[in-house]
Amino acid sequence: MKFLLRVLGTWTLGLALILVVKDIAISITSLTISLSSFAQTWQGLHKASWSGFSNYILDLFDIISAQYIAQFIFNFPAWIILSLLGIILLLLGRKKKTSAFIKSGWR
Repeated sequence: MKFLLRVLGTWTLGLALILVVKDIAISITSLTISLSSFAQTWQGLHKASWSGFSNYILDLFDIISAQYIAQFIFNFPAWIILSLLGIILLLLGRKKKTSAFIKSGWR
């Protein structure tokens, strides 16, 4: 399970890096700073799944303030969202640290 989390985290960080390069390339060609949001990126990939996901999230949080928070997060750049998700997955999948020194008989 931990191996799967590490693999997914690595792939997610790789995808975030690709999206950073895409945003930089668009910014250079248009001579303005251009950041594609998480919602724009997902809609560009598959619009039907985005509408289903966003409706599910907005229905999950019935509180109006939580809906505004969800919309705020959806408008973040996609590479930030994927970077945070990748880091969380990598942290969840990390191995336990073992002590390099074993104290036996030392006083």
